[in-house]
Amino acid sequence: MSDVPAIGISFRQTIDESAREIVLQCHISSDCTDEQLNTLLDKLSSAADRQKAKTHLPTEKNLLDEARESLDRERNNYLLLQAERDLMISNFQREAESNGRRKPFMGGQNKQKLDHLNGKIGQSEQSIKVLEKRISSSENIVAAMEAKVSFGAEA
Repeated sequence: MSDVPAIGISFRQTIDESAREIVLQCHISSDCTDEQLNTLLDKLSSAADRQKAKTHLPTEKNLLDEARESLDRERNNYLLLQAERDLMISNFQREAESNGRRKPFMGGQNKQKLDHLNGKIGQSEQSIKVLEKRISSSENIVAAMEAKVSFGAEA
């Protein structure tokens, strides 16, 4: 047995919202260098981060899948709204031609209907942009978590 006192280290990491946590414990000689101590602490931190990533990865993947499904729905909605607007404009033109006008009348109710539909199209475009950003961010998060999880699996 060594007469050199040891430094006891406990590293605690909360790994999910239900207050589950992991505690890693180890010892190192008290005459260790700062570099040795920091290397050990980095290893503990990395191991705890890997466990946290491993716990959160399925949830993040589900969120990513849901965002992709929402994006598909919103893109379909956008295309339907555009088709509805094209049909509305076509009906306005046909109505104008049947009344002997060259251009469709774009005042009153026709303008309100078109403005309302254009507003919906604008909202859909914004939703698509938001979902695309969310997906990009989620993909980066999932990739980082997968890298942490696979790095630990190889070691």
